[in-house]
Amino acid sequence: MKTTDEVPGVRAAERAGVSMTLSVIALIAAEEINTTAGIGYLMVQAGDFARTDILAVCILVYGLLGLCPDVIVRVLERLLMPWRRAVR
Repeated sequence: MKTTDEVPGVRAAERAGVSMTLSVIALIAAEEINTTAGIGYLMVQAGDFARTDILAVCILVYGLLGLCPDVIVRVLERLLMPWRRAVR
């Protein structure tokens, strides 16, 4: 397989990865602004009271929320496109 044949697939994957990353960042930013419930509210309250343990857990939860879509996409790719494993 030529490198030029792989370029469209690589570009599509990059685009999807960037879109997914930006959507998670937008979710976090939207939740942090003027909220009265949720992880963002918990983080604001923990920051006000210097509860670094709660802040660390909230950051970990945000990281897991960001990782879940990636894992789901990888699993779906393996199930729906089995020929891709053979090429790699």
